[in-house]
Amino acid sequence: MRALVLASALLAATPRTARADWIVTTLDGPPQRGISLAADGGRVGLTPAGEPTREIPVDGIVEIAAAVPPPPPSPSTHPFEVQLVDGTRLRGVLESGERGALRLRSPLVRAADGEIVLAAERLREVRRVAGAEIPGASRLVRVREKDAAYDLSGARTEGFVDAFLATGVRIDRAPLEPREIAYDSLAAVFLDNAPLVREPGVYAVVRLADGSAVALGGRFRLGAALLEGTTPGGLSLRIPTEGISSIGFDGGRFVHLSDLPPAAVKRTPFFALPEGPYTDALLDFVCPVRPDASPDGRPITLQGRRFDKGIGVRPHTELTYALRGEFREFRATCGIDDEVLGPDYGHAAGNGSVVFRVIVDGKPVAASDVVKGGGAPASLRADVTGAAAITLVVELVPPEKMPQGGTDTPELDNAVWAQPILVR
Repeated sequence: MRALVLASALLAATPRTARADWIVTTLDGPPQRGISLAADGGRVGLTPAGEPTREIPVDGIVEIAAAVPPPPPSPSTHPFEVQLVDGTRLRGVLESGERGALRLRSPLVRAADGEIVLAAERLREVRRVAGAEIPGASRLVRVREKDAAYDLSGARTEGFVDAFLATGVRIDRAPLEPREIAYDSLAAVFLDNAPLVREPGVYAVVRLADGSAVALGGRFRLGAALLEGTTPGGLSLRIPTEGISSIGFDGGRFVHLSDLPPAAVKRTPFFALPEGPYTDALLDFVCPVRPDASPDGRPITLQGRRFDKGIGVRPHTELTYALRGEFREFRATCGIDDEVLGPDYGHAAGNGSVVFRVIVDGKPVAASDVVKGGGAPASLRADVTGAAAITLVVELVPPEKMPQGGTDTPELDNAVWAQPILVR
């Protein structure tokens, strides 16, 4: 599982040259850009235009990103997301498979034998992501020691998934009669399967234009037009390179902070919330904590650059993570997400402004200047050698210090910790 082989040459002198342009972010030195990639024995070869190939150890690569991100496909081509027990997430259209298994038709991924067919024991979750009004996440929850399916009204059916049929999923409710929920009215299915425990080693996580994220363990190959590999759960997949937005690496010399659960969360909304049964829902709306998403649930973007990993919050928010002395450095790019510049937000109120702070074992160790929407993000680093805990703080900016004065309202403080990592 430790060997990683990525054998290929991405052709620079073809019409695909712009799409085969890659940016490699490493733990050591500034990002590097190249027009071809190759690897053998845990080292990636990156070839810049007109220069010799540079070899980069895989365990030191944070991300390989397409310099020109591929456009997302139409939502109608991937209305559902299927999560496997090994953490892989695939988007596409649901169809019946063989012997009641689920067949997923994806515009960006195919199985080595042509079709993605998934037995129920491979699945953790099936969730609608487009094509209909979807019940709130608080209404779609797992049920202990049972499978649970929800329709678009939020009604729940408990039991065990009996089969994925041509028209819908059938739930065994013994001793009651089975129930079928049509795909057209399906909101989500949660299966009572435990997550797969991965063996030690470096894994690639391939993120696609439609939001899919494919974990590949062991050996995989990347060519000018195709990436081929096998998930930790044993599913062999083929992915056209034109749909790849980035390739990240897990299990190396760092950990993505957004993959870790916070030990403590403190959120203070910028206006008082009323007491009542919906206070928590209002708090989640005003001061959300969104792993790998902006505060509004969109892909993280700072000055046009997309980040697949990060944490979206609004002030005042404090996130504390246990380190247990296992790391030596914290790194992150911090800013206000580009979403506040879009048509969903008016510009009469400015673009937002916040301050980012890093606290290690109770002591402030790093802070940004005032960061405003549309402005340059801040890069923060902190020595965490031997530290027990780290706290990430996003603060409101007092009106007298707002870049655009008192009109720069807190509703636009859509802050993100982009690509926050802990280096071993």
